[in-house]
Amino acid sequence: MNQKAILLSPLILLIFAASNLNGISKKESVEIIIRPQEKQEAFESLMWNISQMPFYNEHGYEIDLPSHKTFQKLANSDVHIAAIKKIIEADLYSEKLYVHDIQLGELKRIFESEVYSEKDFEEGIQVLTEEKSTFIMAGNRLRSFNESWNLKSFPRYEVVLTMYGVGGSFNSKSGTVIILSSKKWTLKKILHAVQ
Repeated sequence: MNQKAILLSPLILLIFAASNLNGISKKESVEIIIRPQEKQEAFESLMWNISQMPFYNEHGYEIDLPSHKTFQKLANSDVHIAAIKKIIEADLYSEKLYVHDIQLGELKRIFESEVYSEKDFEEGIQVLTEEKSTFIMAGNRLRSFNESWNLKSFPRYEVVLTMYGVGGSFNSKSGTVIILSSKKWTLKKILHAVQ
């Protein structure tokens, strides 16, 4: 994973911890939910990341993808990438559609039976759960800055671990943080950088 992607994740966690606790009384505590991506959302996220391969390649991003030959083939084929983009743009995840020469339903079946495993998330879930009180404390401590900054707040933040992508993202509309849980780096290092 390149340095840009490694730095993106602590930044997202910092935004998550620092952001937006406006409107929550000082007696209330921020709720933090930590969970892995479910199969369907992981599959859709993977398809979206594959559709972005030209952008990632052009800008030098490294991306974590399944090592499975089917998904490697998709990520390295302009024809497949273009077909995936059309499906995503139309918001059509019908299993009968084709990604060029492979039916979407077959891709999903391969993903669910040969790629996706909840066990892959266990270490990341454990590390984040151990640090959950740090997130709550940081959010509660930063409330005093909100009057000056006028940031949007959420009473509940959801931290969703993914196995695929470039690092992470923060959805400022929902308060959802998506963070890459990978064996190439440890979440403890990222959490240390945020503290």
